Amino acid sequence: MDDSYQLKFATAGADGLLLALAGSWETHHVLPDSDQLESWLDSHPGIKQIGFDSTAMTAWDSALLAFLVRVKIGRAHV
Repeated sequence: MDDSYQLKFATAGADGLLLALAGSWETHHVLPDSDQLESWLDSHPGIKQIGFDSTAMTAWDSALLAFLVRVKIGRAHV
């Protein structure tokens, strides 16, 4: 069974984003591309809150943090 990362995102209320993280977010897996999430954020202006659902996450290390930093850097122009 492949336990690599899974990422889903959806609105949470009027100004929120819910990131559902599942599987393993570890450096020995290829990190997801942040473009899809950044595109989603572009189409949902006004997001002020981000929530995380990690109940299905099996493991994580600096790979998760690197992904979130990459999204933050990509959003710096907004």
